[in-house]
Amino acid sequence: MKPVKQREVEAANRLHDRVVEWRNGAEALSKLRNCLGNDWDFPSTLLKCVAVNALYNTNVIAIRPMAKHVSAIMKKYRGGDYPADLVERIAALKLDASERIFNSFASKLCNLFVDAEAFPIFDKVACETLQDHLQKKYEDGPSRPYTTFRRNLVRLREISGIRANNQQLDHYLWVKGLCVRHKNGKRINSELARVLEQPTPQDRADLKELLPKPVRR
Repeated sequence: MKPVKQREVEAANRLHDRVVEWRNGAEALSKLRNCLGNDWDFPSTLLKCVAVNALYNTNVIAIRPMAKHVSAIMKKYRGGDYPADLVERIAALKLDASERIFNSFASKLCNLFVDAEAFPIFDKVACETLQDHLQKKYEDGPSRPYTTFRRNLVRLREISGIRANNQQLDHYLWVKGLCVRHKNGKRINSELARVLEQPTPQDRADLKELLPKPVRR
């Protein structure tokens, strides 16, 4: 196992905050959240779903059926339920032509519009980073992936002893995972790719904390 160092989390969050497009997207979502609050009628839910789908590239094609599905669930949600249950209920939208489970979309929607600390963001990049750190202790749970993801996050915290809230840890998992992908020659988010290919002195200092070898220039 490889514990996360506090300075790695801090470096990843500084990099995250310097990506202008990500910062603008976060501000736009914050304004939408302030306007709509806890409204989960269909029009409000549709706006939330469209925004998450567009800004987080979650590739939900049937966005209106998804919004109808989310609205029905959230109208009955009273808070205090086990967070993974809510995410997995939203993720399990049944569509005639698809067997896809929308865990990434559901976790991002709940993170942004329900409670950022209760609903850490689940996606492939975060899981890759977790697996790299936990190695043989990484748990794979295809039947309940979000529940398993949360357990893996707890394990990472236990071995690392870091001082970071879930949002800061989310940023670390995302930025570190994308940096590793880029280093291995894989295509990544274009906004971060520009930072990695034309880093400022500040960027280079933070990337030294995240990557064992210098970033490509």
